[in-house]
Amino acid sequence: MNVLIYLDDNLASSISLRYICKHSLLVPMSIQPFHVEAKEQDHYPVGVGWVRKTWERTIQDTSRSIIEGFIKTEINNCRGLSAVKVVVGNVETEIIKEIKRGIYDLFAIGMLASFGFHSFYDFLKSELVQNVMVPVLLVKNITQYKNVYFLIDKYSDVELLVSNYANLYKHLPYKLTLLCYKYGCFEQKNNDFPINKVKDIFNAYGLDSPDVLEVEGTSQDIGHMLREGDMVVSLIDKKGPKTAITDILVHSPISSLIFWK
Repeated sequence: MNVLIYLDDNLASSISLRYICKHSLLVPMSIQPFHVEAKEQDHYPVGVGWVRKTWERTIQDTSRSIIEGFIKTEINNCRGLSAVKVVVGNVETEIIKEIKRGIYDLFAIGMLASFGFHSFYDFLKSELVQNVMVPVLLVKNITQYKNVYFLIDKYSDVELLVSNYANLYKHLPYKLTLLCYKYGCFEQKNNDFPINKVKDIFNAYGLDSPDVLEVEGTSQDIGHMLREGDMVVSLIDKKGPKTAITDILVHSPISSLIFWK
């Protein structure tokens, strides 16, 4: 798995780096740290000549030293970690350009658990999310738990979710639990995945059979249920309206692995 991880010199990046490095001990991956030094318009040299290029190179070198020092401070050893790549420009634009090179299977970025619903929804509607299809791992926290939750509703494409997860984390030796929000997920009249077929889908993609639960309550209630997990996995329609599943992800204290419909 090829992972692009965005890093700044801050707490959110500290958590995301340590989280990914923990997974790298269990899942084969190559990790590319990436940092964008935003342009300060008041100090940005005019023109496209050697003055501007020299300025950009100086900024890149300074930023690279800072991020390299940050990485050394945060982690002693991280399997598969490459040298940091630093560019100067608009953060979202440069991340999009890097992802569109087509070599990455996952984009990881730190997002503190205090991130609010409106900010989360703004992220889903951001230029970054709207312009890439690579799965996104929003790292909120590092826990000692070894549980992965799959969060669905009765309209979810379970096979698409499971196959996408298996492409990335098939070898992660964690317990799997499928949570269906509200009731009716496994009624044959509503869809084609009764409980026994759900387990067959997981097995077909080389995964252990999950525990299967139907849950109901507020988004805060369900988010609280997820606290003893490593991450929660979901499918989201990036162009659709906000949903109950999106709201649950906001209230979840653990990291979210998001695939796009």
